[in-house]
Amino acid sequence: MPDTAQTRVLDLSQNGGPAPIVEMSGLKISYRTGEMSFTVLDIDELALPAGLSIGLSGPSGCGKSTLLNLCAGLLRPTVGSIRVDGEELTGLGQGALDRFRAKKIGYVFQGFNLIPALSALGNVELPMRLSGSMPASLRRARAQELLDRVGLGTKARQKPNQLSFGQMQRVGIARAIAGHPRLLLADEPTASLEPGLGLSIVRLLIAVAKENSATLVVATHDPAVLTELDHTLTMSAINRAMEVSS
Repeated sequence: MPDTAQTRVLDLSQNGGPAPIVEMSGLKISYRTGEMSFTVLDIDELALPAGLSIGLSGPSGCGKSTLLNLCAGLLRPTVGSIRVDGEELTGLGQGALDRFRAKKIGYVFQGFNLIPALSALGNVELPMRLSGSMPASLRRARAQELLDRVGLGTKARQKPNQLSFGQMQRVGIARAIAGHPRLLLADEPTASLEPGLGLSIVRLLIAVAKENSATLVVATHDPAVLTELDHTLTMSAINRAMEVSS
């Protein structure tokens, strides 16, 4: 069940709990349009503890996806600091950031983001190829093992257009965990799924994260998803930009 005491999520690492996997300080994401500038994310201090499943809750446009993309190194803050697994991301060049992401981050996207030309097996194998973490024979065995784990062992040769939405999301989960990431991110992982599949996908995410000792952070506006996670963090409690826009 989620923790309704929002600040506890921030304080766990300081009360004998797990050390933080993500630490943010004085962080802002701002954009300029013509003469106007607007801020979409403004976080004073935030620490997400390792080893737990954490939900980011809030309406569309509140900064959930932006926060996940910062954690993944897909966005850089306008100002401020972000450390993931002890690494200061703002100090990394693009090549180093790409290598860090391939080694430490798994990402489950709302729109699946599978490569159409690759089979399910090829999609799961891809991050291991990019990270250079293991030889081809072990990569393929690991990819098949993960497809078996998510119930798609018999679909390994099929391409994304031959799979249902639920099957594509399970391929995405297998791909995200393939490189043994320390941090597993999921952006609205149930939003594109058929009715009735959402909770099974979330439970699968939680299970594979625990099996691989990964911290899971899920952005969602679905209360049913949040009830499955260890803790819930409401964006209005951490994003000061929401106070300005409200």
